[in-house]
Amino acid sequence: MRVINHIIILALSLVCISCKVDFDFSGLDGQPLLYLDMNMAYDPTSYEDGIIPEDVHLSLNGFVYAIPSAAGEREFPEEIRCQLDVYHNSDLVWTRNDILLHEFEGLVAAEVYGIIPGDQLKVVAKAEGFPTASSTVVVPQAAPKIEVSHSRINESKIRISIAFNDPAETDDCYAFTFTKAYWYEDSLNPSGVEWLEPSFGNTEETSFLDLGPFDVIWQDGDKYYGLTDREFNGKRTEFEINVEYPLHDPEQYKYAFYKIGIHKVSQERLNYEIACQDKGSNILGFIGLAPTTFAYTNVSGGTGCVSSSNVSTTEWIAVPPIEKIN
Repeated sequence: MRVINHIIILALSLVCISCKVDFDFSGLDGQPLLYLDMNMAYDPTSYEDGIIPEDVHLSLNGFVYAIPSAAGEREFPEEIRCQLDVYHNSDLVWTRNDILLHEFEGLVAAEVYGIIPGDQLKVVAKAEGFPTASSTVVVPQAAPKIEVSHSRINESKIRISIAFNDPAETDDCYAFTFTKAYWYEDSLNPSGVEWLEPSFGNTEETSFLDLGPFDVIWQDGDKYYGLTDREFNGKRTEFEINVEYPLHDPEQYKYAFYKIGIHKVSQERLNYEIACQDKGSNILGFIGLAPTTFAYTNVSGGTGCVSSSNVSTTEWIAVPPIEKIN
């Protein structure tokens, strides 16, 4: 952390005393843009006994925003609406034409049926005064099954080990989720469901810049830990995380559970989230002293990111008892 602080101070010093940067403001009087940020999730784990019906649905969730041009109007009329169309293998399967743009409340949620991995999905957004924005993605194949084991470090912390075999035929991206809950004997559903917050390494203190085995972390409803297979393509990979799971009652472990999701995600999502991470933390790139990925988007005629994911989660796993500390 001390080294990072020194780098930041040095960079700021260079900006203040020695940098002259010319900015080109030409062309900023162009049209405003539609910003799309949405993921289309294929989730076979939501069906009982692992039996996937033919009409399994894909859930589209995200937002459509209006981004003004730098030299244009900063606010939009209240009556402006956006139309969003979803195409499945070139067939129009869902449409909505009443998405409000002026209030920045462009929440979109939909269910599209008859989807299987490998299918192509296209999203098209249209609004008066904006260029048509569109993006095409492919529903990823299923993620590999993961092997999970754990041990208790102390009364409040658990070490979880994760292993899986990456397929060799493709370049793959994954997003992990970590959830905990209490499941009492007389309850049909878990209670107190919330994220598990991983830390990395064996120390109590971890830098906020430390991503552990992951390439990027982002939040969109759930908290996602993204990982590409570029270091282990076609091989078995293993890693460990530490999570805080305090038990205030020695008997509480009987009802304490966690589960892990491993979702196959399209490359577009990790590219976009890494670009967002760079924008928020790469000060050297911002002032032109290092490469940046700020401008990544897979939306033609607009900006943002449209992606797809294939969801897979473990069953609820009981945490180890307090008395069994390694």
